[in-house]
Amino acid sequence: MKDLKRGADIPVRHSECNGHLECNGRSEYNGGLENPPSVERDCGEGQSMSDSNLLVEPLPLGWTNHHFGEICDRVKDSYQPIDGGDTPYVGLEHLAQGFPAFVGRSKESEVKSSKTAFKIGDILFGKLRPYLRKGAQADFDGVCSTDILAFRAKLICASEFLKFVIHSDEFVAHAKSTTSGVQHPRTSWPSLREFRLSLPPLPEQKKIAHILSTVQRAIEAQDRIIQTTTELKKALMHKLFTEGLRNEPQKQTEIGLVPESWDVVELGEVINLFAGYAFKSVEGVSESSTQLLRMGNLNQNTLDLNRSPIYYPDSFADAHKRFVLKEGDLVMSLTGTSGKEDFGFTVRIPKTDK
Repeated sequence: MKDLKRGADIPVRHSECNGHLECNGRSEYNGGLENPPSVERDCGEGQSMSDSNLLVEPLPLGWTNHHFGEICDRVKDSYQPIDGGDTPYVGLEHLAQGFPAFVGRSKESEVKSSKTAFKIGDILFGKLRPYLRKGAQADFDGVCSTDILAFRAKLICASEFLKFVIHSDEFVAHAKSTTSGVQHPRTSWPSLREFRLSLPPLPEQKKIAHILSTVQRAIEAQDRIIQTTTELKKALMHKLFTEGLRNEPQKQTEIGLVPESWDVVELGEVINLFAGYAFKSVEGVSESSTQLLRMGNLNQNTLDLNRSPIYYPDSFADAHKRFVLKEGDLVMSLTGTSGKEDFGFTVRIPKTDK
């Protein structure tokens, strides 16, 4: 099976009879508005900024090819918030990540600078860090952050269809490829309007949107169940870790009430803590039975050795014995990628033949 090595990114030796997993600590993936509405029309000029597209070949009967700017306009209605005003305000923090939904909203009285006014049915898309996939269809009139682009579907496109277009892998890839700025990468309307796609007839668009909306509602319902279960687990863990199972009397300690029979100790007294090791990438090999366990292999608290594997010479298992992971060891990722919640995952090393 496998034996495992411990450290900052992590070497993992594989073989049918035995193997090693080493670790290395580097991050792998290292209602009413005062101003009249206006829109910015597509001029039809420009060039494609990315090879990503939603073109269908061969083109089905009734479908037509377009640039994104030909199926919608960018809403460009500037609005100055009013002190004490109650017009809904949407910031990036109010857009769900990964699916078309809102996770809250604020009021114009809570912001100061000029914003963009949008109407019911408009599509909002976060242009800052577009890989976060933040976008939704408005079911209310309001104003939004200037880091959000508002799109208004033209007569040939259904708004409910458009909201799913902006969440497609191809559109997001195009948006990501057209960003500028290192610390705060943003895409732009001139870039996004050049995205190419095949557009079905309106009746078919609405049918597609209905199907996708049905699936999305099912996903959201499942997510609510998972969230409820997660909160229940947290509450249960807190109770068990502070009260135990025997319903015995409690005593006051420096960390709070604990059962009378429990002792309060430091974590380092009951476990051995090891940091990872920064193995040099130039020493990697194309294939061996020793794999490096990296941050990305600890995906959502699950050990995934098939995710972007990197290998080192088998001799590393002997030369770096301190970092060889063993059955029962716990490995935690401490760093991740900026803008992503891909760190803090913990996995338990499974049983091996060593």
